[in-house]
Amino acid sequence: MSEMTKLELMELFNLETPQKVTRLKKINAEFKTRLDEITRISEVITRGEVRGVEEIDSLTADLENHRDRCVQIKREVDIMMFDFTQDLRSINE
Repeated sequence: MSEMTKLELMELFNLETPQKVTRLKKINAEFKTRLDEITRISEVITRGEVRGVEEIDSLTADLENHRDRCVQIKREVDIMMFDFTQDLRSINE
């Protein structure tokens, strides 16, 4: 199989970029929502507004879930950025 020409690489890059930008916008929105929830839950806990062990367990579980999802999101963004960098490198060679 032959390698793609610089022009073909640029065309593919330009074709894929709008979809990647759309995905990044969705990721940013979800990340912001999750960070806002982490802040809200943390404030509830630090202000002492927890009414029992069950509630603190639930809030802690929520914090862990939000944190875990943020880590997943970061991994996805890291992969996207690596791909972006590799694509640009291929075009510029």
